[in-house]
Amino acid sequence: MANSLDGWKFTTQLTNFQCDDTLLYGCDPAGSACARDPQTVRTFCCDQTDVCWADIAVADSTTFKCQGKTATWDCIAGRERCDQSRDNACLSTLNNLLNDISRSTLNETYTSLSLAQPSATYLYFDAVALAAVASSISTSSMTSATSTPTTQSTSTTSAQDTISQSAFSTSSSATTNTAIAGEASNTSTPQVNHNNGLSGGAIGGIVVGGVAGISVLVLGIWFLARRRRQGRHSTTVTHDTKTDTGIPEQQPVQPPPELATGHMAAELRGTPYVPELPAYESHRT
Repeated sequence: MANSLDGWKFTTQLTNFQCDDTLLYGCDPAGSACARDPQTVRTFCCDQTDVCWADIAVADSTTFKCQGKTATWDCIAGRERCDQSRDNACLSTLNNLLNDISRSTLNETYTSLSLAQPSATYLYFDAVALAAVASSISTSSMTSATSTPTTQSTSTTSAQDTISQSAFSTSSSATTNTAIAGEASNTSTPQVNHNNGLSGGAIGGIVVGGVAGISVLVLGIWFLARRRRQGRHSTTVTHDTKTDTGIPEQQPVQPPPELATGHMAAELRGTPYVPELPAYESHRT
């Protein structure tokens, strides 16, 4: 912009927050920034109160005199004016672009530049671009507001009504929720008389008890069957006892008797003595 200052920059601690040697006072960021007149190349410190001030100018054909309370000084004619609030200061008559940039945007710009250039003596930024962005946002907001048929008074009333309705809704939320829940229950689900039947807990207890009883019965049957199998196995082992050689031990067998009676036969009783028969004497020799 031809009627605007240029060369915008933030000061840093490395320069004692001064724009240059021509300014006796500091220009603290980020609410203030340094700029220059593109024609006279004089440096100014600008803030967002539409003030861009510089020290006195060297008297020549392009300057004019300023009369203060205690002093007189020179400023550039046609581009500066006298500062009536203090002596020995000139104010620029060019456009101060900081007026078109929000304070939050300036703070964000200064922070990002400081982090990116921690050792810089000055932090330069494009005030024209920042002002253009702010202007486009403002124009868009105005266009949107113009296209909306709602007036400011209507919006205010609507906002108040919304706040009132929100407070009422908050204070009666419990009652409303209870009423809605009751209505939904009456319309979608028939009422059940719980006094004529078992409750869900009782039914669950019966089912669990039945399952537990069946489990105990099955376990008992299995235990009895196991004991019976073990008894049979023990008997079989007793009758099939084996010797050390692995051959089943055989019981001694009594020999059968000679007679069918099963008793031992005894010899017949004999005469005690058999005498010789008497011989006739005729036969003797």
